[in-house]
Amino acid sequence: MKYTANQMRDALETVSSGESIVEAALLYGIPRSTIATWVSLRKRGKLSVHAGGVEYRGKRMEYGPEQVTDITRWTPPPMVTGVAFATDGTPQFKHQPYPEGGFGYEEHTRRHNPEILDRPNIQHTVIDPVPVKELWSRAEVENSRRIERSEERVKFFWKTDDDRPIAISFISDQHICSGNTVDLQRMRADAELIAKTDGMYACLAGDGVDNHIKHVTAMLAARSQPSEQWELFEHYLSIFASKIAVLLSGNHDFWCNQIAGVDMLSRLAKDNKICYAPHEARLYVDHGGHEYKIAVRHQYRFGSQFNQCHTVKRLYEMGEETFDVGVVGHHHEASMECFQRHGMSRWAFRPGSYQISSGYSEQWGFNRSIPTCPTVILYPGSRQILGFEDVQYAATVLNCLRQ
Repeated sequence: MKYTANQMRDALETVSSGESIVEAALLYGIPRSTIATWVSLRKRGKLSVHAGGVEYRGKRMEYGPEQVTDITRWTPPPMVTGVAFATDGTPQFKHQPYPEGGFGYEEHTRRHNPEILDRPNIQHTVIDPVPVKELWSRAEVENSRRIERSEERVKFFWKTDDDRPIAISFISDQHICSGNTVDLQRMRADAELIAKTDGMYACLAGDGVDNHIKHVTAMLAARSQPSEQWELFEHYLSIFASKIAVLLSGNHDFWCNQIAGVDMLSRLAKDNKICYAPHEARLYVDHGGHEYKIAVRHQYRFGSQFNQCHTVKRLYEMGEETFDVGVVGHHHEASMECFQRHGMSRWAFRPGSYQISSGYSEQWGFNRSIPTCPTVILYPGSRQILGFEDVQYAATVLNCLRQ
């Protein structure tokens, strides 16, 4: 619909006098939406109507009182930025955003965003996304590789060239930390004993350092920081690295991986050329033609406060494979047991700890730890296993057997 300037002025004056938009619409026969548009434009200062004509956005339009105009189309949409006027007074709207390079683009951009014109003209090549079917195929191959690796990374095969008995000592929970109740002297002596004893080897079952990065209060209370502890542990490994059959990670060691994604033990094992398993090691020892199966973990389920070897026997029964010798660390309480399964004698070991006591153990009433390293002597050619509660006793017997 088109309305004269007089109609527009009369309707707006009626609303200004206090009448409602509905009453003005009924009085002049103009739709309420049209009058509401005029009122809105006037409130925003974009429209004024007077005897001399009409002004829109400060642009005077020489409309006579009876000249017809379509003011309803003056409401600028969100993209309208200005109004031009033809010779007959008809408003011509300019719209923005302009198509890049189109009519008015450069003028508008220079006025409002001049920095855009100074940007370098960089060409970008859009690469089509990989089809989801191809992504799935890649994921299948990658996951299959990881499953195979997870199954094989726990298995270590060792064929000896020795025709005499050998010994393997199981060491766990060193918790290396200076300024603490850790028996570093005994730890060093045991490592040196293994290094110099012919035919004697070791398996390290985790928690080589205290490494309290998971518990900030415990780390702040410690008298040494994790960086120093790892440095001391690396020196400890260097004493008998050539005699270490496999190295495992304990919960204290693995905190670095959980929190920071850094596997410190993996790096140290690689530097010292030691076989490494994060959580469990299955060692298959071919000694003189007979294979011994040894399972070592830092932790396992089904523990018992009354029978420390209970968890080792549950590992035998509920694990993926049986074993001749099973070892689980973590509890700091030394224990050994020979038990019968499937018509054969099996050995279960729980190593002690070089951390004699701690604030945690004292608080909860645990006894002081005994730094024992249970050890087995394996005979070549046939299945004969001798178990010892500590490495020092086993070293004495091994020296006699090998002479």
